[in-house]
Amino acid sequence: MTTGFARVAVALMACCIGAAGAAAEPLPDPLTLEAALGQLPADLSAETLAHRYQETAILARTFECRAQDRDPDPSGSCGYWHLLTPSQQTRLDVLRRYLDVMEADLAAALSDEAMAVAYVELDRARNREELGQFSAVTVAELEVAYQRIREDRYQAQARQRTSRARLAIAMGRPGELASEVSDPGLPALPPQIDDIERLTVEGLSGNAVLLDWRERAETEPSAQPVLQQLELHLQDGLLDLWLRYPVLRAALDTDDAAAFYRDLYLDRSRTLYELEVKADLGDAMTEQTRARLARMKNTHRAQLLIATLNALRGLPLFPVDTPADEGSSS
Repeated sequence: MTTGFARVAVALMACCIGAAGAAAEPLPDPLTLEAALGQLPADLSAETLAHRYQETAILARTFECRAQDRDPDPSGSCGYWHLLTPSQQTRLDVLRRYLDVMEADLAAALSDEAMAVAYVELDRARNREELGQFSAVTVAELEVAYQRIREDRYQAQARQRTSRARLAIAMGRPGELASEVSDPGLPALPPQIDDIERLTVEGLSGNAVLLDWRERAETEPSAQPVLQQLELHLQDGLLDLWLRYPVLRAALDTDDAAAFYRDLYLDRSRTLYELEVKADLGDAMTEQTRARLARMKNTHRAQLLIATLNALRGLPLFPVDTPADEGSSS
């Protein structure tokens, strides 16, 4: 017997195929987030949604845990993915995959810098070995270090392609890999988000899935227990996200301090280099890029978290509630 989940899967596939077939225009270069989100098919009907959530709530929770790269948690602490409509799920997935491409590109730049530094160090060591100033053991050690960094560079390049392939699939345009993506210019992150009581009230009143099940419960008594469970799941999911945000903000404060230190260290290294004093200019540049990458990743996590909070309350993914001039720059 064909289940509701199977029907949804077929419908999603048909939508994606239809969207891909109708897309005559190539992707813009560089690709923008707005253009990426514009590739998505329309949402499914409320009736189809009801079947999906009735039959696959536990499966959806497991999928959400997997989507966060975590093991399924039987306590249900990451069980909010099934409280998003397929359209919301897809938009959040595209957003995440888009940000993944940005991170992969910066990680590749970091690996290029590290490889260049390691090669220069190895080349100098070989020259000094010829002059009898370095031993063969020291040169061999640097050779191993260089080859490992070179291997990391190839892995970083592979992640660039993988991230683009996953973005293309999320957009419903498999095989169409964006050569470049532009900075989406997402709203600034607020210092803090609304209190949990307000988030809960807004979620219970605005969540699209709950609204659908409330309508069903008016005529189907069997839907009432499902509705009650979904309401509990929503409150748990909102609380989980709300508690995570200040942790991410603290991580960003650490990233800002590290980036400031690396900027100062690089300036000092440049000065010493210009004065022809021994300086680790290459290493300083690499560590500065590493600090930028760490901050980018935490910024993206916070932006995804707020987008998810908005979706769970039936709001657009962006902008955030707090105006940009009240928060710090993302």
